[in-house]
Amino acid sequence: MTQSEYISVFKEDLVDAVKLCHAGLAQDSPKMPKEYLNELLNLLFGYMPVSSRAEIATYLAEKSYLPPLKLIDPNEMKATVAASDLLKGL
Repeated sequence: MTQSEYISVFKEDLVDAVKLCHAGLAQDSPKMPKEYLNELLNLLFGYMPVSSRAEIATYLAEKSYLPPLKLIDPNEMKATVAASDLLKGL
C-alpha cells in the first residue's frame, strides 16, 4: 500500500467545490448537474500532481468505473429471467 500524500488546497477553492456540489444537487439549480460536475472536475484537477494524471488516464481507458460484467449462460436460465436479472443490475 502506498503512503498517502497531502496536498494543500486554497480555502476559497474548497468552499467553491462544496458550493458546486450543493448547487448540483439542489432541485432549483439553474443548470444541469453535469455542468456543476464539470466545473468541480476543472477546479480539482488543477490540484492533482502530474504524477497522478497517468493513473486517471488508465482509469478512464480501462473503464474501471463500470461494474464487473455479469455473464449469463443462456442454457442455465430462461431468456426472460436472464433479461430480468440484467435489468435489475441497472
